[in-house]
Amino acid sequence: MVFGNKIKLPYVNNLPIILITVLINLAILLIFWEGSISTDEVLIDSAICAVTTTIIDVTIIRYIVKKMDKNGKLPRNLVENEHMQKLPKSIPALILMSAPVFLVICVLVNAAVMLFLSKDSFTFEQWLTFKLVYSCILSAKIVEFAIYRYIQPDVLQGSSVVSDITPEDIKDPIPKISSIKSVINSVALNIFIGIVLGYIFGSVVVSDNSVIISPTFFDGIVISGLIFGAITSMLMIPAVVKAVNAEILKNADQLNKGWVPENNRYLSWMPKGSAGMTVLLSIPIMLASAAVFWLFMWLFDYATINFFQYVGMITVWGLIVAKPVSYLLTRRCLQKDYIDKLMKRRSKSAKMSEAADL
Repeated sequence: MVFGNKIKLPYVNNLPIILITVLINLAILLIFWEGSISTDEVLIDSAICAVTTTIIDVTIIRYIVKKMDKNGKLPRNLVENEHMQKLPKSIPALILMSAPVFLVICVLVNAAVMLFLSKDSFTFEQWLTFKLVYSCILSAKIVEFAIYRYIQPDVLQGSSVVSDITPEDIKDPIPKISSIKSVINSVALNIFIGIVLGYIFGSVVVSDNSVIISPTFFDGIVISGLIFGAITSMLMIPAVVKAVNAEILKNADQLNKGWVPENNRYLSWMPKGSAGMTVLLSIPIMLASAAVFWLFMWLFDYATINFFQYVGMITVWGLIVAKPVSYLLTRRCLQKDYIDKLMKRRSKSAKMSEAADL
């Protein structure tokens, strides 16, 4: 199924691919590096990671998409892009073309991170943890790039594209814009609260071209994480649920044709209202935010971080947490019991409107 006019990429379970890639990259790190790692060594390792990730992901995705095409597992109305079709078809050629691009991006991003963290070097444990995170993100993006290239009509055989697609065959229509706006609002509100409370309690410090507010101290970072998690939950969850509801109602005709999946017992127990979902999910989001913020400062041995480092930390974390939360909310909203309730509510509203007109 395709929601509205949004055409989604065919669903590929990229978790095993990402895990394979990450394990290989970590193995390279363990074999060739030991002790503290300088800036130059970080950039060299970043370049190696970008190349190995491109080789692994492009190769595996080409095989998977080819198999899906042959077995009729690709959905209709795939994304066609004339610029993507100009890229090489063969695996070696696509790797040779794309690997240098990802290499440059990866090196520049990691150089910027080193500058942002005010670090001249990483301990081995710090670099190992950081590489685990960024290699997962890098692999996920390269996988999407490879899928996008290999679903173009100049590559596909077009022998047996299925007409009826289940929700699992297409990437979920996660309303990314809604979640990103909510994250940005959460960051802004969290900073505002931190500054206001800092002025009230006299804990805002301006020193050496840096602004330090109370949430950026190690001793207070857990409280800051709990507050940020609560704000993010209150702003993001209702926005995502509202966006998914709008897409469901827009596609009511398709839903009535039997597309809706049966209830998943691991999802159908969750509340049907956005308020209930917010209360339920806010607790793990708050705890995870507090744990991640504390771990970040402990791992990189910060007694305090400046204002800009704090903004960067909470923004990156907000964007990271938005995707799994949006995914979970989308899956919940696409359960049969939830859609039935939404349709009944729409029908009731329509009848009330007709009665009011009379």
